[in-house]
Amino acid sequence: MTVRWYTAPLVLAALLPSAVARPMTVPITAASSEAVLVDEVAPAGPTGPASEFVELRNVGAASIDISNWHVSVCVGKRVETLATVPMGALLAPRGQQGEYFLVASRYYDDQQATPDLVFQSGYIPADGGVRLTDALTTTVDSVGFASTSPCTEIAPASMFPYSAVARDANGTDTGDNAVDFTAQPPDPHNSLG
Repeated sequence: MTVRWYTAPLVLAALLPSAVARPMTVPITAASSEAVLVDEVAPAGPTGPASEFVELRNVGAASIDISNWHVSVCVGKRVETLATVPMGALLAPRGQQGEYFLVASRYYDDQQATPDLVFQSGYIPADGGVRLTDALTTTVDSVGFASTSPCTEIAPASMFPYSAVARDANGTDTGDNAVDFTAQPPDPHNSLG
């Protein structure tokens, strides 16, 4: 989490003639782009879109409001929005219930975790990728499965057919998908666990 300090004179003289103007320091807190990560992605598997999901995770020490953030998919050279996070969505700090947020296809039928948000159209191609942007459309994190994907950070994450790719338990983010993600069986988490 980034904390910026803003110092401004508190001027009450115009309102109260006896008041004295003095500087006041107010902390302004902004979410660090490094605190929220794409933690795990499962593209269409053996059951098609029934297994597709994107798991977001807060690895920071403070709650982060992800209202109006966008989960997008890279298809070829295009980036298309899959889902927009609704207002009031808050990720809890790392290690607390609510540190995860699960976005899944409307066809998703994995009983491990109920999605926090469902995307109605689109899909996650195994040769594409996923991008997370904040409310100002600044890229927060992404993972790509092909070197030509605009979602790939340095080198693509390695996948096996019908697998997911996930970060380690610490949420390591070096900025290189080949280093940060490993192929594994899907293990989705939602805001309840």
